[in-house]
Amino acid sequence: MRSFVTLSMIVKDEAKTLPRCLRAVLPFVDKLFITDTGSTDDTIAIAKAFGARVFKFRWVDDFSAARNYALAWVDTPWVMTLDADDIVLNPWNIKPLIEDSARQQATCLMSQYLSTPTLTIGRPQIVRSEMYRFMGAVHESFQPVKHPDKHVLSMTDLKIYHNKPLERAEPSARKYLDIMLAKDPTNYLGIADAHRFLKQHEAAYEHYVKALGVESINDETRYMCLFEGAREALNLAKQEPDWVYVVLELLEKAIAFEPSRAEAYTLLGTVFVLLKDRDKAILSFKEALSKEEPKHPVGAVYREYYRRIPKAGLERLAA
Repeated sequence: MRSFVTLSMIVKDEAKTLPRCLRAVLPFVDKLFITDTGSTDDTIAIAKAFGARVFKFRWVDDFSAARNYALAWVDTPWVMTLDADDIVLNPWNIKPLIEDSARQQATCLMSQYLSTPTLTIGRPQIVRSEMYRFMGAVHESFQPVKHPDKHVLSMTDLKIYHNKPLERAEPSARKYLDIMLAKDPTNYLGIADAHRFLKQHEAAYEHYVKALGVESINDETRYMCLFEGAREALNLAKQEPDWVYVVLELLEKAIAFEPSRAEAYTLLGTVFVLLKDRDKAILSFKEALSKEEPKHPVGAVYREYYRRIPKAGLERLAA
């Protein structure tokens, strides 16, 4: 029977996380290709024990370079990528989703990527192997490099949970930030996200504003830049109260740009609570609760802003 889909991964020192990732997904792919970028633990031995074909790549501070090297070995029509700390929650859907998408002439399948327990990101996860390569030194993503006119997205119900160990999260953010500042300084969104994770609020705010000036970003990303910029400005307002006017301006723009989303309304309700404007806070939280959570996001969705946070806000105001 002809092989259909390859799982392609890049890894380094993932002996603790790799087995769990592979146990979940391996029965549902045809081939497993793993590229190691310099492990000093048992990662390579574990990969081989799972039947992987293992390659080695010298790390050059560029995730796309490593992933594209890995992709060059793929010889199946479709390729799926994962990180070692990813867990596919419904792997039995992989091939049916590919088959269904292929019938619709789709070339790129989006997963619902649970980056944290409350944050879902629409992420390109499975693609036609000959059409796509990765772009970006950090936060790399698939881009069509052959036949871009045939690039067709398919929104799927494939769910993946990113289970990065907490002790690795901050060092990773610092590493990513250093790489982006050195190699990809116009990746304003990625730089902003790293600063945000490291609680460097003013730098994060400044880079979200810079990202808004990039004409090529999609609507979902533009909305989230406004929202994330407002969150960072709100953190700054705790020390300098005048920042609250920046928060209100960004949230007004976010709501005008995408009135069907709840995140900005929920944060606006929180701001009005701080400003002791009870009536406006209630209206904002109620508006947030009226919004439906996007089922197949292209960008990021903060799920707790659709129910838990605005509901809790109304309950506190009613007490």
